[in-house]
Amino acid sequence: MLKGLMNLFKKDMIIALRNSLFWVLIVTLILMIGMVRFLIPDEIQLTDNRLIFDNSQDKALEKALLYGGLSEENILQSEEEVIEGVRENSQSIGIIYEGSLESPRFTVVHHGKINPQQKKLIDASLKGLMSALTGTNTEEAYQLEFIRPQAPPISKKLTTIPTLLVFEVLILGFMYIALFMFQEKEEGSIRAYRISPGNTSQYILSKTLVFTVVGLVYGFSLVLLTVGTDFNFLYLALTIVLGSALYTFLGGIVGVFFNNISEWFAIGVSLLVINMIPIISSLYPAFSPKFVTYIPSYSILLIFNEILFPTGKQLFSTTLAIVALTIVAYIACHLLVENKLMKEGR
Repeated sequence: MLKGLMNLFKKDMIIALRNSLFWVLIVTLILMIGMVRFLIPDEIQLTDNRLIFDNSQDKALEKALLYGGLSEENILQSEEEVIEGVRENSQSIGIIYEGSLESPRFTVVHHGKINPQQKKLIDASLKGLMSALTGTNTEEAYQLEFIRPQAPPISKKLTTIPTLLVFEVLILGFMYIALFMFQEKEEGSIRAYRISPGNTSQYILSKTLVFTVVGLVYGFSLVLLTVGTDFNFLYLALTIVLGSALYTFLGGIVGVFFNNISEWFAIGVSLLVINMIPIISSLYPAFSPKFVTYIPSYSILLIFNEILFPTGKQLFSTTLAIVALTIVAYIACHLLVENKLMKEGR
């Protein structure tokens, strides 16, 4: 069986190398590495959208903010200017200060509604600002405790690497196994395979090996040329192998129901879009509803993050869950390929 698997693997690898999409993949890899190394900045400078009007007599707030580094462009000279500025830029927020340090009054000008959480954040920032101006120390009322040692800061551009590993490397198998199936159906080679000594397991595993090898080369090239060598090589390889296998099996489960890319496109792209939802949770950790955690890419993204930028999290249970899901996906893929592709007349 092993000899037959390796012969089939060589054939599938040659087909993959001859496919124009493979070279598109190589060009994409080069572009991704170049983008991370040279185009994405180390730190993203956020625009300060605060528009301040200090209507007090001593202008204490205005002086303090300017001394603290706020641009003069953010200091306006009338309430009307604040309102007009907020009207022109929906992302800005206007703050009008009146009264005195002992009895301050703030008016906040904004677009739309502010939810209770945002309101509390604004209240806290204004209270902190007034505490700094009056010399009142409020930090003693709070105690900060870290449950794990704090990881060193990470360059903003490097935080894109785990996302690229999941959504550029792992989904190759999902798309390519379907394309292989469509090509074999169109050329009639699947009929020839039915009467060959090969079996369903060899058919699936040979393609899985192809996409796993490609994924390993792609993934390690991306990481080594951007992050460097300070990571767990074995764990990264294991995760890429598991992820590539899982998405290849999932791609096979979907691909067996269609005969060409046109039929597959709507369903396939929809599933890929669903698979990309965890990107939102990665960018905005507060957005992690329960349904997102059930998407396989969510857990794999967490694992990649921890491998490349360790924080001390335990990944055994998460990795074990991916292993179990991969096994289930293989069984389902095997049954469907056996009944949909390997039966004459289907």
